[in-house]
Amino acid sequence: MTRHARAYRALVRAYPRRFRAEFADEMVRDFDHLVRDLGPARSWSRTLLDLAVTVPRYRLESFMEPRRSTSALTVTATALAALGIVAILTVDFAPGIALILVAAGVVVTQRSRLARSIRPPDPDRRRRLVRRGAILAVICVVSTTLAWIELSVSENWHGGKVVVYNALFFVTAIGAVVCFVGAIRSPASAASPPAGV
Repeated sequence: MTRHARAYRALVRAYPRRFRAEFADEMVRDFDHLVRDLGPARSWSRTLLDLAVTVPRYRLESFMEPRRSTSALTVTATALAALGIVAILTVDFAPGIALILVAAGVVVTQRSRLARSIRPPDPDRRRRLVRRGAILAVICVVSTTLAWIELSVSENWHGGKVVVYNALFFVTAIGAVVCFVGAIRSPASAASPPAGV
């Protein structure tokens, strides 16, 4: 291997790992042929220009792959929901609700599309989501009913109880809505084939 090919191999390390694993050897071999055909000066000028254009593009593509995008959306939605709950408890009700609604919107509109691109087909997904949504809805209704009963019976409500009941209400209500919307957006489970086919 020539010194030009060794130097080029070192520069190829700037590409993402998956790309290198598939194409690095072929790229170095092609560069070596290019140096023999065009000479080092013209080969390096073309190659450096190519590296300057393609390395950032492939790096960006590897960063935007669905698994990373899904993780980023999950973190974003969780942070928005947490900020919403903190805002409700410390600042005011309206900004907190707005943040929670934005978090729910992010989850409903974006996560399902990105997650679907990397998730294998699952015929039982709709049924599981409906079941989870129903459980969360029951917890939401029961905890809200208990809070109202306790509020009407007891006149000594301290901040800790209010925080717990509100947090439980918002988490279960948003979770139920997200599960039901996810179930609606999921394909129905495949019907079993007719007998004798």
